[in-house]
Amino acid sequence: RAWRDVSRGPRPPRRRREEALDHYARVLALVPGHAEAAEVLATHHATHGRPAEAARIFETRLASLAEDTGPEALDLRLRLARLYGDALDRPDRARDHLERARETFGTAAEVAEPLARLYERTGAHAALAALARDVLGSDPPPPRPGPWRRRLASGERGAGRPDAAAVAYRAALLDSPDDREIEDALIGIYREQRECEPLVELLEKRLSFAGAEEAIALRLELAEVHAEGRDAPREGLAHLEWILERHPQHREAFDRALALAETLGEPER
Repeated sequence: RAWRDVSRGPRPPRRRREEALDHYARVLALVPGHAEAAEVLATHHATHGRPAEAARIFETRLASLAEDTGPEALDLRLRLARLYGDALDRPDRARDHLERARETFGTAAEVAEPLARLYERTGAHAALAALARDVLGSDPPPPRPGPWRRRLASGERGAGRPDAAAVAYRAALLDSPDDREIEDALIGIYREQRECEPLVELLEKRLSFAGAEEAIALRLELAEVHAEGRDAPREGLAHLEWILERHPQHREAFDRALALAETLGEPER
């Protein structure tokens, strides 16, 4: 009502706005947690490049609430998290507010989504994995589990748990069978862990869709995995011969094919 009352009359609109803001400032000085005054002034400061002042007002309003687990507290924590996470570049304070909101509202999307983005941005891998696991295990489950499976996999991998990451990436791949980014992540894990069988499976799958240049690189890698990782030099040699049939001058394929043929006791090949 104060905003409406002060805004009436013959004064220019800008003057009326300034008087209204002055009025709300006086109200807030008397009652620091006044809801309407806090909302008007904090919004004004936030939209006029004063995020620190907006955050101070919202923090005061939050502290004044008799119950900090209700919907207004949630709204204030989400707005504070946005201010701290973006304009104020205080991800630690943003995380504090979002994690406090999570304690009350669990895996609700309005809390979980910004918290996951914050964990991703700040490299909080273990926390991201834990959050994603909770979201995927919630009842009801998320309507789109695929992105959360990717977050779980990314968090597990970043936290140094490649086996758990591989399990999560495989689950994500069931949702998106042709997702190249997920395949790349899995291929990377299998390379690092020297897990030859699943690596060959993914490389062969990719080979069936590869263009000429990519096919050469894939067959070179498959030859190496077969010969060294699976102790199957004949299968490796077959990939190198495929390259040489089409590119007789390919030096790397020739040298490796010759070495494998000699290992097999068939240098005349």
